Amino acid sequence: MIEDFRLRVFAQVAQLGSFTAAAKALGVSQPAVSQHIAELEKYAGGQLFERGRGRVRLTARGRTFLGHAEGILADYRSLDNEFHVPETTLLRGVRHEGRVTNILIRQGRFADLDAPADTMAELVVAAEGTAILPSFFNTHTHAAMTLLRGMADDLPLQEWLQEHIWPAEARMQPEDIRLGNELAVKTDGETVWLTQEQMCLLFGRTQPVIARHIANVFKEGELPKEGFMQILHKTSALGGRPIAIYNLDV
Repeated sequence: MIEDFRLRVFAQVAQLGSFTAAAKALGVSQPAVSQHIAELEKYAGGQLFERGRGRVRLTARGRTFLGHAEGILADYRSLDNEFHVPETTLLRGVRHEGRVTNILIRQGRFADLDAPADTMAELVVAAEGTAILPSFFNTHTHAAMTLLRGMADDLPLQEWLQEHIWPAEARMQPEDIRLGNELAVKTDGETVWLTQEQMCLLFGRTQPVIARHIANVFKEGELPKEGFMQILHKTSALGGRPIAIYNLDV
């Protein structure tokens, strides 16, 4: 089995025509380069380079070997580009908050928004002419208002808002907001908990169909209610009936 670094050494010597220059480019010693080439020639069953004064040249066997080596190295690069996540990335020359700077990212998180240009990183990106901006996520949410679903919803809009919804919202406390958000999408570890109404939206089915499916799952003993169904209670400030939520596994 040929190591990819050994192939890189071979390709570098072929490109530069010198063991010494290849060693300098790769950051290794010249004897190490010579050893790698000797091992490859042993593997290939013959000389890959003609040694001359001041410069080495590929033999016919070496030219054939180089074609295969370049293909293998290209596949390594393609694999690396698609799947490898660098430990550190330096965005060099990127515009941020009206000025040009260098940004260091470590393990997917911003580590330094004003890094020196010579900062060492596994991946260095020439980011001149680009800018880093806040993500365009809509963080405005009414998730907590899930607690108010069904409240006086048979009334005209303005009466519903002014006489029922807005007064109820004014009475809501931080604990109500927390419970409302939990109810909107309740998670527990890797499990999501939803109301029947939310399941209707998720699966594109009517409420009777969802209710019948859940009832059959519990009735036939496919899953127990305990652990797959919970009851959340609205707070006394809001009143109303308890709400059932279900483990998405049902």
